[in-house]
Amino acid sequence: MLQVRPDNYVYRPAQRALHWVMAAIILAAIGLGLYAVALPKTDPSKAVAFFLHKSFGMTALIIAIPRLLMRILKGAPPYRVPLGRLVMLSASGGHAALYVLMLFVPIAGYVLSSAADRPIPWFGLFEFPHLVAPDKALAGVAEEAHVFAAWTLIVVVAVHILAALWHAWFKKDEVMARMMPHMAKIPGERF
Repeated sequence: MLQVRPDNYVYRPAQRALHWVMAAIILAAIGLGLYAVALPKTDPSKAVAFFLHKSFGMTALIIAIPRLLMRILKGAPPYRVPLGRLVMLSASGGHAALYVLMLFVPIAGYVLSSAADRPIPWFGLFEFPHLVAPDKALAGVAEEAHVFAAWTLIVVVAVHILAALWHAWFKKDEVMARMMPHMAKIPGERF
């Protein structure tokens, strides 16, 4: 049986860094996407918001790949105090949904922009090549997929955040400390 030491129930520093960077990027992309869609077509801010939305979205896609590989290769640390079966199933399902959506949402956005023959910028430094030929019908399908998946991601992220806060504030267990070791309330232990 795996012995759970105080220092091996937390995620590795690289995993924690990727988690928090990815969280910030996803929240920025979502916020910018919602802002851009809400603006009138004639507002010059709309183009700037979409420019940044696409840049953050492609960054999320690029970072999601090593993050997923690290999760597959290194896995998640064991729980020091095991969680209930239903909580574990919910957490596993939620994390699987997050990983799928972290890949699917930006890929659908990329296909949308490429099929619509729109630029796919990266913060003004370069543009991603169009690997999909212009195709109005495909652009329409990709737009529907991107929007649906983005709203699904918003819901899954909200549930993820609420679950983390529930563990920290109500359960008062060590789930949050796995991603934020400084939150551990264990005398004499340093992370």
